[in-house]
Amino acid sequence: SFLEWLATETATTRWQSLDDALRARMRGWFVQGLGDIGEVLLRCLEAGYGTEALALGIALGALRVEPSDAQARVTLGTAQGRLERYTGNLPLNTTLIRQWNEAAEQWATRFCGSGRVNVVREELARADRILESIGASEYAAGSKWSPLGFQQRLAGFASALNTGDSGQLRQAFSAISTHEAASRLEELRGRRDRAEMAARLCRWLDRRVNAPNNLDAAVDQYLQDGSWTDWARHQLLAGDEPEVVSRSYKRLFDRVTERREQENRLFAGLLASATAADQFGSNTTPIENVLDRVVAPLARKVPAGVLAVVMDGMSWAVLRELSPDLGRHGWLEWIPDDITGFGCALAALPSVTSFSRA
Repeated sequence: SFLEWLATETATTRWQSLDDALRARMRGWFVQGLGDIGEVLLRCLEAGYGTEALALGIALGALRVEPSDAQARVTLGTAQGRLERYTGNLPLNTTLIRQWNEAAEQWATRFCGSGRVNVVREELARADRILESIGASEYAAGSKWSPLGFQQRLAGFASALNTGDSGQLRQAFSAISTHEAASRLEELRGRRDRAEMAARLCRWLDRRVNAPNNLDAAVDQYLQDGSWTDWARHQLLAGDEPEVVSRSYKRLFDRVTERREQENRLFAGLLASATAADQFGSNTTPIENVLDRVVAPLARKVPAGVLAVVMDGMSWAVLRELSPDLGRHGWLEWIPDDITGFGCALAALPSVTSFSRA
């Protein structure tokens, strides 16, 4: 694209090497094809900022937001005026800002899609520096590509977590989930995923479910619900987040843990009753019976044999974390035809290695 060529190291030299007549004809051709934005980009090249054309276009995303108050209007207006040094003192109106920004974002999308993420990452960093130089960094959240803007959106999400307002939380998470760079840059993707877990955990806290009245129901509830919750809540604390976000996640973790501990105490009571009566449901198999009830029937149907692998510490929460990777590496989950979901093995009690391996 023209914008991409403009940002190359040789563009300025090649443009200046043209004689005046040819340059004038080329300018007319560019403006005829691109409209006013063509003149703006050429003025940027001639002002010596051609190599920053992509970064400038990305930075302009922050200036497309509607000012929320008089102070924002003044700040953004001043920043827009400071941009004129990049365009040979040619002012930018809202249409030109939109066209430049959209062209730069389309370039970023295309380059990320072709695996050239590092190139995009460099331009995004330059764009954030430009926002700082024109005094608009506090409005970076208006950009769908700014890494600084993503951090600002994430801080807003953390603030919404603290309020407990579900509507505000949905709006704040929407700002995170629609941030383009967060879905393409690995260093931001993890933070976006943890924010999604936090949002889901908040919805989980708002739900009310009936308490199970037997061990089989408690096991099924844990497989369908509690195991996902345990995985998500521990992931909240696994990342390197800004302090304000970490504090919000820790408060949410404590709230979720308190409720999960209540469920665990109920589970323990049902387990004690079932153990004392030596009566377990159809989906709950004591560990000492797994070979007879699970492995042996399968081995009889598979001439090549069956390999049973016992993994120390493999809780359901850990399995939830590993499952996506196992699937990507070609592992398939199989269940018997006569049941609708996974069964569960009951560890030896107490569930510590010295007893479970006996």
